[in-house]
Amino acid sequence: MSNPSFINRIICYRHKDVGYVRVLDGDISIIMDKRYGRKGIGTKALQLFEKEVRKRGIKKLVGRIMIHNESSKKIFIKNNYKLLMYWFEKQIG
Repeated sequence: MSNPSFINRIICYRHKDVGYVRVLDGDISIIMDKRYGRKGIGTKALQLFEKEVRKRGIKKLVGRIMIHNESSKKIFIKNNYKLLMYWFEKQIG
C-alpha cells in the first residue's frame, strides 16, 4: 500500500550507490557510506531532495539524529536546519 507521506531515494555518486535519503511524516533521514563523507554529497542530496518533497506539498522537515552524529549535524546545519529541542531517553526495563 502506498503512503503519500513516505518518499525515499538512493544517493548515487559516480555510478555507485553511496547513501539513502527518506522522509516519513515530515521526519527526514539521510544515511551515507562513511567512505563518501566530507565531499558535499550528502549536502547536495539533501538540497535536491528538499526540492522534490516541496513539490509534493511538504512544508516542514525535521531531522532527528543521535547526539554524537557529527556528520549529520553538519549536513543539517549547512542546509539551514535549526536545533530546536533536546530529547532525553532512559531504558527502564
